[in-house]
Amino acid sequence: SVYKLNSNAADMQSVLWKKHSWQGTASIYGLSKTTKYTTFLSVAGSRNNFNSLLETDSANNSISSLANNFLYTRKNISQGATMDSRMGSWKILLSYSLSWLSQDYSNKISNKSIAGKRLYFEPRVYIRYQLSKVSALNAGYSSRQPNEVEDHLFENPVLRDFRNTVSNSVSLDLFRVQSFQLSYSLNDLFNQFENSAGIRLNSKPRDF
Repeated sequence: SVYKLNSNAADMQSVLWKKHSWQGTASIYGLSKTTKYTTFLSVAGSRNNFNSLLETDSANNSISSLANNFLYTRKNISQGATMDSRMGSWKILLSYSLSWLSQDYSNKISNKSIAGKRLYFEPRVYIRYQLSKVSALNAGYSSRQPNEVEDHLFENPVLRDFRNTVSNSVSLDLFRVQSFQLSYSLNDLFNQFENSAGIRLNSKPRDF
């Protein structure tokens, strides 16, 4: 058993999971002499109904059954754009996404209900300066708020494999992931020589 109560104990888990999702996107593409651009509008939604029951079957020991029964729904509207511009030795890539997110969570076992609505902005900047035909300086920054809530909604343990269970303190809050990059690259195809050096910093403040 994963609970180490008895070497002869056996864990039994049943899971019923239903998920329905949909998405629609409209995009516009444009091109000028030095610039390519894209703008989009996206609408998406999902409905996640999860039921699980974890029991330990033992001749000498018993524990209470551990169950999950929750419904999670999400609706998202996003508008964004990307611009890719080349001007002489410079290459500049700019993009953003502005999103409105609505989430609802209800657990039939704990009677816990959470609802949340928020507007969030995700920018990205990448700049490249060509020093020569074979070398360049690169710099970039991005900020994302990925929605990973669906994987962390288990108030009671769920058996992942024969050794590990997972359970969470349920929250619908998003977290911000930031990335900074500065590098130098050398790509000499004629002499078959390629090299790069730089630094990358990633910030992810939240851990489930």
